[in-house]
Amino acid sequence: MTIDSEFANALRVLTTNSALIERMSLAGASGRLYAGARDIFEAAGYATVLDFDALYDAYKRQEIAKRIVRAAADETWRLPPEILDGDDLDSAKEDGVFVDAVRQLAVGTKTGAADSMPGLWHYVSRVDRISGIGRYGVMLLGVRDSKAFVEPLEPAKRKPEDLLYISVFHEGTAKVDEWVADKTDPRYGRPLFYSLTLGSDENAARTERVHWTRCIHIAEDLEDDDTFGTPRLEACWNRIVDILKIMAGAGEAAWKLLDTGHIISTKEGARLPTKEGDLIALEDQIDEFVNGLRRWLLAEGLDASRLEGSVQDPSGLVMTNIALISAATGIPQRILLGSERGELASSQDEGNWAKQIETRQSAYAGPLIVRPLLNRLIYAGILPMPTSGHFAIRWPALVETDRMRDATIATTIADALAKVGANVDAREFAKALLPDVPDEAIKEPEPVPAQLLPPVGAVPGLNGQPGQPGQGKGQAGTQAAQNGQQAGNGGEPVTNAGRFRGPVWWVAGEERPIQYP
Repeated sequence: MTIDSEFANALRVLTTNSALIERMSLAGASGRLYAGARDIFEAAGYATVLDFDALYDAYKRQEIAKRIVRAAADETWRLPPEILDGDDLDSAKEDGVFVDAVRQLAVGTKTGAADSMPGLWHYVSRVDRISGIGRYGVMLLGVRDSKAFVEPLEPAKRKPEDLLYISVFHEGTAKVDEWVADKTDPRYGRPLFYSLTLGSDENAARTERVHWTRCIHIAEDLEDDDTFGTPRLEACWNRIVDILKIMAGAGEAAWKLLDTGHIISTKEGARLPTKEGDLIALEDQIDEFVNGLRRWLLAEGLDASRLEGSVQDPSGLVMTNIALISAATGIPQRILLGSERGELASSQDEGNWAKQIETRQSAYAGPLIVRPLLNRLIYAGILPMPTSGHFAIRWPALVETDRMRDATIATTIADALAKVGANVDAREFAKALLPDVPDEAIKEPEPVPAQLLPPVGAVPGLNGQPGQPGQGKGQAGTQAAQNGQQAGNGGEPVTNAGRFRGPVWWVAGEERPIQYP
């Protein structure tokens, strides 16, 4: 590294740190009121600057904080995606060399191996989860090659078995060691080298300098840069602290108020023992009565009375904070708590939550985690190039189909279409509203044959005379022609009546009679 590049990188680090310091200085500005004369954050014990250690400690120690970090990530990868060969989900192939290789990585180590390696989605789920503790996470790809971590990963002809291991790191164990300082580089301003802490034991842990081509950078909720995201606990941190204070106070109050204490007083005219031995014996007796198992007190001239007190229910204050946390994170309260009043999450909450996760899958998990990871594996030769030159990501449905609800909706829509006389294709209708019904089970409706009515003696509107039962229309027309009369009731002239040589039939759906020879 030249002196100029070292200076440029140092300047880049200084600029980045200055920006972070400025951002952190503004973090607690919302808590200062009256031109800074009153600092609510300081008075309430809220941290003005949130560092990773505080966030990680809350994730490890506080129940609601861990749930906030894990809820969306766990649901996103509960049903892993399916990778297809092609750019369009409708036409992409579900098999082939590329798809089979991805499935092999997703399964993990082959059966019978001495040491087992979990599948690809296991590590993806983990890095998604821990990246939300801080501002980002890093996935290290252990590819089989002869180079050190500090050297770039070069393309080569490899196979899925050459991906030896995958390791995941949160912000506390993955530091950006150097930035790309070349303004002509497409990756300008992004990490060039990471400093990764390998090993969980402090005595066995070691730090490695790793080139960016061997890492996948994961960051959610990006704002003004492509490196640092937003910790999932940041927006609701004050409410998490409030819950901690409420529960700590409730626990302390319960400890004190469940046994509020006793008052030992002398009766009027009585005195405490004056001898030291007698006084010590009385104190021991009272101490055993208060703190031990003794339920009686033998003390001449003394009265013992109990202090009164009751434990207050803190659930109202807790639920107020839970509601605000739900608003900040977008997690429904019943999903956040797992259950409410012994009931499972309602179907409406479940449906709304599933829609949020589907949006997260399509806007974040797919394009910012799965696609960069697979592209890097294709670049390294671990995965073959798709035959189409592209791959698509298909996510399974998170909520099982409610067949009774779908059938009810389909029936309502079908009735409405029938009332307006709409002509709808049966297969397309079932595909849209009843997707579980197989295509071969749907038959095209058979055409309805014309319904012929028996011949009538007279057809109104043609001869102006009511026909007689059994009298054919030809006879009525011939008689009208001989009489030279005009047709009445809006019918045709009698000159046309002679055209009908045979019986006349009324056909369902026809406005005029049909002549059959």
